[in-house]
Amino acid sequence: MEQLIIDNKLLEQFKLDKNVENLLRGFLWQLARITEACQGIIYEVKNNNEGKAEAVFCSSYAYSNPNQKKLKYGEGEGFVGQVLHDKKEVIIANMPSDYLTVVSGLGKSAPAHIAIIPIKNKNGNIFSIIELASFRPFDSNVFSWISKVEVELYEYINS
Repeated sequence: MEQLIIDNKLLEQFKLDKNVENLLRGFLWQLARITEACQGIIYEVKNNNEGKAEAVFCSSYAYSNPNQKKLKYGEGEGFVGQVLHDKKEVIIANMPSDYLTVVSGLGKSAPAHIAIIPIKNKNGNIFSIIELASFRPFDSNVFSWISKVEVELYEYINS
């Protein structure tokens, strides 16, 4: 497996346009490619009008939202909200076949594995959450890779 580093072209582009969504989308794409995830979503953590943290949809990788519902979760709401609350990843294996479907021009199938991973700054505060789906179990190295680059990612966003 190749080592996860934040792509320099991605960082250079961010320096020019300061578009957080583009940076997070690029990071998600890179992470999905390296982990062989078949789908992914990245959420940006923001405070709502009441000052409470919520994970708000930012971008996706190979994900279709057929109901066009707005994806956002408060602390404790669903798996994403639970990750926001607990500040720990959630790994789910053997998902029911009707939970999620990956569709392409060649067919469709149901991934069996989901990882929901908090992305934290150096103070341990979550600024983003990544949700990945895969047909195979995730390599345990993915979590150590993320912990190596998450602070760098946060520092670029806030530079």
